[in-house]
Amino acid sequence: ELCESKGKADENKQELTNRLSGLAKLLETRNTKLSECRKNLTDTEIQLRDVENRIKTIADLENSMEGFQFSVKHIMKASQQGRISGICGTVSQLISVETKYSVAIETALGGALQNIVVNNEDSAKRGIRLLKENRAGRATFLPVSAVKGRELDNVGEISKQKGFIGLGSKLIKYNSKYDGIIKSLLGRVVVVDNVDNAIAMSRYFGYKFRVVTLEGEILNAGGSMSGGSVNKQSGFLSRATEIKTLTSELSDLSVKIKEVGDK
Repeated sequence: ELCESKGKADENKQELTNRLSGLAKLLETRNTKLSECRKNLTDTEIQLRDVENRIKTIADLENSMEGFQFSVKHIMKASQQGRISGICGTVSQLISVETKYSVAIETALGGALQNIVVNNEDSAKRGIRLLKENRAGRATFLPVSAVKGRELDNVGEISKQKGFIGLGSKLIKYNSKYDGIIKSLLGRVVVVDNVDNAIAMSRYFGYKFRVVTLEGEILNAGGSMSGGSVNKQSGFLSRATEIKTLTSELSDLSVKIKEVGDK
């Protein structure tokens, strides 16, 4: 009997030892997972703060209209303060574009990005008078009632050329109210993939319209060319596009933090 009791005791001891060992391994595994979750949470929170800071920096640039001419800032500020009516916004504020086309569109528009869109000629007159009275410089106004641009009428033939991507006016989003203005600015601009195809297209059509590449090279009507290095993150359209991208990223990171926290 004594031997039997001792045998059972040994069995129980071994069973308890095995259970204890199993629990220790389970605890170790859970502690490892907990450490990983904490690290993921910390890393994601750092990413979140970085994105928030980047959004704030770009938003500050947008709100202060960094890079805009003083005259344009003056008119927009006067509009916000209610000192002048009929101001719709700058061209850059009224359009949006996908990131992959932003360099081409921004290059094609150039200084026109700062043109001020207004309801009608009277609004433009008031803007010009305000600039004169305040010695605030000059600006270009685009009355919706007066500017009526047209797109190229041989797009079907142009689209068959190698490297064709689209008309500039078709690659952006905007309120249809500004259709005439957008067509006047981008309706005769063709966007292509690279400079070699741009040259071939311009030559084929006798240099009749502007061709812009995704990298920002321009072949003007008449045959002149311009190009060089481009800072892809410094432009008005690039800033607006980056804010949208970062806002989406911020939302994804917030969801990720919640998921990690729930674990």
